[in-house]
Amino acid sequence: MIKCYYTSDFCRVLVVCFNCRIGSPRMSAAIHICALFLAIVNIISAIDYAKAPDATRDPNTKLILWGVRSANANPRRFFEKSDTRKWGKEEEGELNKFGKEQSYLLGQALRKFVGDDADQSKNFLNLNYLPSESAFYTSNPGKCQETLQVALASLYLRVDAPDNWIQKEFSLCNWNPVPYSINQTLLKIHDVGCPKSEEAWDVFLKKGTPEFEKLYAKHRELLNYMDKQTGWNGSLESASEFAENLIQMQDYYKIAEGDWPDWLTKNLPSGYKDREALVNGYAIFAEITQRACAKDKTCQRIMSGYWLNHILETIDNVKNGKDARKLLGYVSTTEETLSLMKAMFVKGDFLTKAGGFLVEVRDSPEWAVRVLKHHPISFSSGKKAHKIYKEDYTDEMAKVADENGWVKLNDFNRLVKPNAFSDWRSECGLSSGSECEDESTAVTGATIVPTLPPQTCSLLCPRPPKGSQPSKPDSSDVIKDLLTEKINTIKGLLNSLLPLFKSSGKDSGPLEGLLAGLGKLLDNLLQGLLSGLKGDLDPLKKLSEALNKLLADLPKVETPTESDDAASLPRTLVEPTRRRRQAIQLLGLEGLIANVLKLVKQLVNDLLPALQKLLKDIGPDLLQLLDKLLGSLRELLDKVLTGLILALGGNSSFLSALSGGLQLLGALGK
Repeated sequence: MIKCYYTSDFCRVLVVCFNCRIGSPRMSAAIHICALFLAIVNIISAIDYAKAPDATRDPNTKLILWGVRSANANPRRFFEKSDTRKWGKEEEGELNKFGKEQSYLLGQALRKFVGDDADQSKNFLNLNYLPSESAFYTSNPGKCQETLQVALASLYLRVDAPDNWIQKEFSLCNWNPVPYSINQTLLKIHDVGCPKSEEAWDVFLKKGTPEFEKLYAKHRELLNYMDKQTGWNGSLESASEFAENLIQMQDYYKIAEGDWPDWLTKNLPSGYKDREALVNGYAIFAEITQRACAKDKTCQRIMSGYWLNHILETIDNVKNGKDARKLLGYVSTTEETLSLMKAMFVKGDFLTKAGGFLVEVRDSPEWAVRVLKHHPISFSSGKKAHKIYKEDYTDEMAKVADENGWVKLNDFNRLVKPNAFSDWRSECGLSSGSECEDESTAVTGATIVPTLPPQTCSLLCPRPPKGSQPSKPDSSDVIKDLLTEKINTIKGLLNSLLPLFKSSGKDSGPLEGLLAGLGKLLDNLLQGLLSGLKGDLDPLKKLSEALNKLLADLPKVETPTESDDAASLPRTLVEPTRRRRQAIQLLGLEGLIANVLKLVKQLVNDLLPALQKLLKDIGPDLLQLLDKLLGSLRELLDKVLTGLILALGGNSSFLSALSGGLQLLGALGK
């Protein structure tokens, strides 16, 4: 039986020959038939997409939420050496020139959907970025951040700038920088120490499904050939990366025949007459684990359930008048985005580069939702665009949707809520702490807030980089090195508070003492952890008791009530202008300082699951003690933020009290 699987990723055809032996005449016939099918499909699809109507915004729309998987990026590994490779100069995993174009066209399509009229009153969204109107989120990978950055550059146009300023002027004066949040818990839960996601993912990485076993058996010759020529192990994950290399070379960069390695053009495995046939043979492995995860209900839920809950809560808040925002955007990777689309009953098992969804919410004639689809398209003329269109639903959602894809909000909630969850710690199999909110880092084009250095990934991201084998600590020295790296990262971020605070012109003495005390506290925490792993819990118990006493003895202060997203000027500083400017500057510093401390708290939150990942048999007493101690440390960080905000306002007494308490607590380590 011959099957040709077509995907919309620039009209690719993935060739799969079932029940036929490699090298047999039947295999050769399959390749020829699928090649003919490719030509026919390309012609038909170009006509269909040209005629397919673009979805247009409903006049009663109140909220739009769009999500996208990262645009075209280089593979995470290259099989060619850099001195011979004629493509992928942006390095591994980075957005390439095709991805930048895809992202830019996505932003254009979104702008067209929300309105691009010079008369602002006719648009759903202002031409300029307004924080009261929109918010944007991305996971941490560079290709995701870069996809969002480029898309936002074309979504938001300066009112007095030409609509194609990037091509005509390329002037930073016309760039409208847009802040966004990096939120791993929301968009990449697999990388925040979630054991359940690790379990779900390992099913596919370790060929734990009958379908994968069949693939291994059926395509063993291809896997062995890859192993022989590249030295990569013959796993499906390696084959996926290898396929991505080949697809980039053939379909995007269109590498000249003479620039391909000889082993991809000559003496090919039996059944493959030329390089193109071989590439199509490997293409079946492209993103195979990601697609399999999205189809599996367990993996789909853990990858997308928290994200789905964020969408449902936003819709509910807008409906009830608690949220006035109009547009939310998200960027993640394939497994999360495709999982979410399937959780919302959107038809399709593939997701093209820079493809995704758009959730539109309207309030009349009644509250209703529809989920549209979007992806890049390419015409035979060479023209490229990005299309937003109506896609069919699956299962029960198809039965309750009207002809335009609208579903009553009550029906939509009833069907998708079982796929969502709000307590990610509990869902991951972790103890539910007092904090289950999103921990994110705001980033803007104008201001750089410290982010995680790449070298911390070995501890912070339990899932190792693609293609590498997970390493397990085999000695106390290895564990000590990993924990030391994590603690040093936290200390480095805390120390970045000092230059920020000094820029306010306030006395930095109390902060310097506080940072020294926090450094000693973290050193004591590290030593206590190492002792606890050897069975001695006394150092951690003493540290926990001392920290709780410090918190209890702090003077009572009124915590600032302004949230990070709703900072406003104190009434007394509305006039005169000079004082108002000073207040604005201080509010900006508050935001930066708050973001640094948010990131520190995220690192603290990740310490326990990271340790659980390193040591599967961590004792319950140590686990409970560490969980309690880290909770106190998070509370202390909240107090630090309060002290810094008060000090920026001229009252440093609380900061001094914190500093003094920490200096006394540091004596424990002597």
